[in-house]
Amino acid sequence: MGWGKFSKFRTEIKVEFCPLPIPYLQGYFEGMFGVPFERHPSRIPNVNVFMAKKERALGSLESCPWTPFVGSYHDCNDGS
Repeated sequence: MGWGKFSKFRTEIKVEFCPLPIPYLQGYFEGMFGVPFERHPSRIPNVNVFMAKKERALGSLESCPWTPFVGSYHDCNDGS
């Protein structure tokens, strides 16, 4: 079982074909990036879109070069 396909564009993370519960993913992204996220509905089945809330999103998430995939971790605040 994999985690599905993840892609990041600016302050948005798109998750496709992921068997994990939505609240778990939201907490995972919030813990990893330190930014609150909210889920936006998608008309496409098996696709979930999480957008960073505007308060802190522009400085911390948009500048992060990390693209999420299974087994990776990147601290966007470590200067790399």
